[in-house]
Amino acid sequence: MTQPLITIGITAYCAEETIKRAIESALAQDWPHTEILIVDDCSNDGTAQIVKEFLYKIAHARLIVHEKNTGAAGARNTILKEAKGEFIAFFDDDDESLPARLSKQYERIVGYEKQENTDLVLCYASGERVYPNGYKKELQAIGSHGTPPRGALMADRILFFGGNPNWFYGAGTPTCSLMARKSVFEKADGFDEVFRRIEDLDFAVRCALTGAHFIGCPEKLFIQHATEASDKSHDKNLQAELQLVEKHRAYLESKNRYVYAREWPKIRAAHFKKNYKEFLRTLAPLFARHPVAVGRHLLTTGPARFLHERKMNRKADPGSLNILVCCRAIDNMAGGVERMASALMNEMVKRGHKISLMTLDAENATSFYPLDPSIRWHKVAVGNPARKATIPEMIQRALKVRKIVSTVKPDIMIGFQDGPYLSTRVYTLGMGVPIILAERNAPTRYDHIKSGKYRQLIYQTFRFARRITVQCESYRALYPPYLHKKIVTIANPVFPADPKNLEQKKKRPVLLSVGRLEYQKNYSVLIRAFALIAPQNPEWTLRIVGEGLERKDLEQLISDSGLAGRVEMPGTTDTINSEYAQASLMVLPSRWEGFPNVLAEAMAHGVPCVGFAGCAGVSDLIKPERNGLLATGNGDPKSLADELGRLMGDPKILENMGQAAQESIKAYQPDRIYDLWEQLFREAVRG
Repeated sequence: MTQPLITIGITAYCAEETIKRAIESALAQDWPHTEILIVDDCSNDGTAQIVKEFLYKIAHARLIVHEKNTGAAGARNTILKEAKGEFIAFFDDDDESLPARLSKQYERIVGYEKQENTDLVLCYASGERVYPNGYKKELQAIGSHGTPPRGALMADRILFFGGNPNWFYGAGTPTCSLMARKSVFEKADGFDEVFRRIEDLDFAVRCALTGAHFIGCPEKLFIQHATEASDKSHDKNLQAELQLVEKHRAYLESKNRYVYAREWPKIRAAHFKKNYKEFLRTLAPLFARHPVAVGRHLLTTGPARFLHERKMNRKADPGSLNILVCCRAIDNMAGGVERMASALMNEMVKRGHKISLMTLDAENATSFYPLDPSIRWHKVAVGNPARKATIPEMIQRALKVRKIVSTVKPDIMIGFQDGPYLSTRVYTLGMGVPIILAERNAPTRYDHIKSGKYRQLIYQTFRFARRITVQCESYRALYPPYLHKKIVTIANPVFPADPKNLEQKKKRPVLLSVGRLEYQKNYSVLIRAFALIAPQNPEWTLRIVGEGLERKDLEQLISDSGLAGRVEMPGTTDTINSEYAQASLMVLPSRWEGFPNVLAEAMAHGVPCVGFAGCAGVSDLIKPERNGLLATGNGDPKSLADELGRLMGDPKILENMGQAAQESIKAYQPDRIYDLWEQLFREAVRG
C-alpha cells in the first residue's frame, strides 16, 4: 500500500537558537514520504539564514519567508495553503519530535477513522515539557485514554470547563503536537489570524462545534522546551482569552455560561500575577453565581496547579555533580558499551562534573578508549570478571564496593547494563545513593539467551533504579507497565563524518559489517546470504571488521561456502572511519541490538544499510526505501540475500539512499544527546 505524503509544518519566529533542533527532528522522522515546510514569520534575527544553510541540498524541505509578521495563526495558514500532503503535522520551532511521531499519529488516525466511521479527526501527541530548571512535566495527549472527547461538549470544556467528566482531556489541544488530514484543516477554514495567542484554542472550539473527534497517542512523541517571551505574558494571554470569549459569546449565552467564561480568565491571570486582592474580588461574585461549577473547577485544577508551580519555580540544580559510573569490566575492550561509557564520562568532565569509574577489573587493567586524566578509575580487583563469582568473592566485592562508594560520595551512580546495575544496587544497600540503570540492549535480547526465562524476575529488580535509560523509544512498550514511568529514551551520539572521508574515492565495491564475532551478531547467516549472491556480484567483497570467539567457525564456513578470497576478516581496527569511507553498503545481521552505532556511523558516511526487520534497534534506524532495506524476519539467509542483492545490483539506488542516510542521523548529534544525559543526571539527583 502506498504511504501518503505527510507535510511537516514548522512556524519560526526569532528562533535562531532552536530552529536546528526542530528541523533535525523533522528530518529524523521514520515516515518515508514527507515534505517539510518552514515559514519564517518575518524574524529580525538570523533564523531565515540558518534555515537556508541547513536545508542546502535537502530536496523535500522548503523555506517560506513572510515579509510581514502575521503571528502563529498566519504562519500556519501559509503552511496549510502551500502543503501538498494528505496529512499535516505541526512542529514548533523550539521543540523536538521523536522519530516515530508521524507514523504513530498516522496509525492512530486511520485506525480511529475506520472504527468510528468518521474523517473529522484531530490527533495529538503525548510528550513532555522541560523547564529551564530541569523540571519535566508529562503531557498526556487528549483522547489518549478512554473515550476521546468529541463535538460541542469539547467546546464547552475549552470555554468554561464543561464537557463530559468521563472523557480524558489530558494536555489539551496544543497545535505543536497536532496532526490531521488537510481536509480537516480546510473544513475548519484554518486558523483565525485575529488571534496572536491561543489560536489553537479557537481552532479547537470551531472544530468541536462541527463535530470533530479529539484523539491522542499515549506514547511520548515530542519534547517541548518551555521558554519565556514577551508575547507569552499573562496580560497578553488574558487579552487573547477574553477575545476568544467574545468571539463565541452567542454560543456561551445559549449555555448560560458567558459570564463564567469571561470572568474565569481574569481569576487565573490574577493568580499568575500574584494579585490576590483581585483574585478574591473576581472569584467571590462568580462563586455566588455558579457555586457548584466554580467549586468543581477549583478542586479539580487547584491542587495540581499548586504542585506544578512549586516544581516549575524550584531553583535550578548546582552546576557540578559527582557521578560514579559502574561497568563490569573494560580492560582492553572495544565494544559499544565501553565506547559509550568512555565518551559519556569524558563529555561530563568537559561540562564540569566530577566523574569516577568503578569496574571489577584487575589493578593492571587498561582502557581501549581514552579516558580523561581527571577520571579516577577504581578497580575492585576481586575474582575474575569473565566468570561467575563465588560466594566468598561476592562478599569481598561487596565490602570493596561499599568502601569505594564511601570514598567517592557520589550524588548519583549509573550502572551500564543490568548486571553491573544489580550488583552495585545490592552491594550498596542502605547507603542512600540513587542509581540509574543504563540498558544497552533491547528487551528482545531475552528471547535469545538462557536467562530470558527469568526476565520477569529481572524486571522486578529494575524497580529499585531511580531511572532506566533505553536507546529507542519503541523499547518502552516491551517492558512491563510498572516500569514505563521510570524509562527515559536516550540514543547514542553519532558524530558527523570527517569531510575528508566523504571525499574519498571508493577503490572497489565493499559490503561492510562491523561487530564482535559472537552469537549476538549472527555472522554465519551473513556469510550464507553472501554465498547466495556472490556469483551474481563478482566485483563485490564482504568485509567483516571485528574479533571474537567465533572466528575459527566462521573461517571454516567461509571455506566450506567457496568464498575464499571473497570474504575478509581483518580483526579490530582503530581506524574504523576509513572502513566506512570505503564501504558501498553496510549490513548488520544481528539477532538483537541496543543502539547499533555501526549502522548510524555508516549512515553518517553516506552508506546505506541492510539488516533484519525482526532485530530491535536495527529496525529503529533503517527506514526501508529511504536509507536502506530490511530483510523479513530475523535470521533467514535467503531474505537477507534478496535485499542485499537488490542494492548491490543498482548503483543509483545506493547513491540516493546514501544521501538520505546522512540526513536521517542528524537527530543523534552529540551535543543534543549529551544534553539529555546531563538533564537525566540532574533529574535523578532531585528524585
